[in-house]
Amino acid sequence: MAFRYHHRILSLLLLGPSMLAVCNRYEYVNELDLPECKNRPPPILVHAGPVALEPVDSAWLYGIVVRKDDGEPLEGAQVRVLSSDSAGVLTDRLGRFAFRGAPSHGLVHLDIRRIGFAHYTDTVSVPLERGTAWRVALAVMANDGPCSGLAAVPVRKPWWKFW
Repeated sequence: MAFRYHHRILSLLLLGPSMLAVCNRYEYVNELDLPECKNRPPPILVHAGPVALEPVDSAWLYGIVVRKDDGEPLEGAQVRVLSSDSAGVLTDRLGRFAFRGAPSHGLVHLDIRRIGFAHYTDTVSVPLERGTAWRVALAVMANDGPCSGLAAVPVRKPWWKFW
């Protein structure tokens, strides 16, 4: 009699958790795999191009970085030129940047980053015409919310899936 009692307890202890796993009808998937995130058009996060600005003395590339939504200058954005002699600067309180020194000619890879904003990368032909600057407008990037890609959401499993 004691054997049957222990046998039942042992079978409940072993079978119980496995049944819970089998009966779990939900699985977690990345929210970017949901149909409502897959089928929406990609947002335009950056707008860049030449603009007329007052020339900066001895600068071979200069420009301004602003917010895309309201055009306000972005202070502290990291602007890098990736070429044979890579250089980097931070934008000032008016969102301006300038590369001085030995002028670069030809194509340079421009890379602009700011925490909380979209990343911009492009190839620019330098030097630009005198009085022409490079303006970059960065969109705010949400790090949370729907379709950010940073969350796992529960999705009901198909009726036939037990694992």
